[in-house]
Amino acid sequence: MTTDETRGSGREMDRVSAMAAQVVAATSQSLPDGPDGSQVRLVPPGWSLERLAPIVPPLLPHVSQVISVDEADSFTLYYEAFATPQTRLFADVRHGVLTAVLDYHDAGSDETEYADPAPGRLAHRLVYAAPKSVEWQRWADLHRRAIDQEALLEFLEENAQDIVRPAAADVLEMVTEFRSIRSTRFSRKMNLTNGSVAMSFSDEEAGDQTVHAPSEMTIHVPVFEGGERVEIKVFLRTRAPNGKLSFLLVIHRKELVERELFCETVRGIEETLSTPVWWGRIS
Repeated sequence: MTTDETRGSGREMDRVSAMAAQVVAATSQSLPDGPDGSQVRLVPPGWSLERLAPIVPPLLPHVSQVISVDEADSFTLYYEAFATPQTRLFADVRHGVLTAVLDYHDAGSDETEYADPAPGRLAHRLVYAAPKSVEWQRWADLHRRAIDQEALLEFLEENAQDIVRPAAADVLEMVTEFRSIRSTRFSRKMNLTNGSVAMSFSDEEAGDQTVHAPSEMTIHVPVFEGGERVEIKVFLRTRAPNGKLSFLLVIHRKELVERELFCETVRGIEETLSTPVWWGRIS
């Protein structure tokens, strides 16, 4: 090996050694992570500093979650698990929604001197929108909606177990009698003694026929999911526009029933949690 070659090889070794020393010095330093969890690292071949995206995004420094529950009992359980001294309850009676803001503003605890309230994040919320039960929704869907004879009979057959007065057997017997009638000419007369309605049908082939139907029924169903069953009156009405018979099921004070039961449910939660409820809406 010539002198020049020896010198060139020595310079290359010096350059590699210097680069290795730089790499060791750089990697031995603690490079700060970014606020989003990303990391700064030396990346070859030019060994430049680059920011690497975080493998798993970091969690927020506070809880940001909205939980919607379907039953009042679940609302109570979640509230008891996560409530803080700042938690507040708001009941929107117009829309039937109860909301717990678990991280509400801190009004302060100094009762002798005025203290500025500490703002809360209002990001952790528990919502109970009082979803209707399947049984109630079936009856509510037919509220004041005209249906034909066949649709009414099918509905009563399917939901006879919800009826407590008159007896389900009497309702099904009425359904059987109605199924044999196909005439469109009829008259209606109410029996004031027992409240039933006598419907007289006639046509050229079958002659005159009379069917007695109750003017009202009492159903026993839960209005809200997981709620207790309550008795509610349902009136049976008839209509005959252009001589065509149709029926209406009218739930007695339907909107008031839902409102009163929602208020009753909220007061039960208020009593169970020993926490006052603010009646109003929160944006």
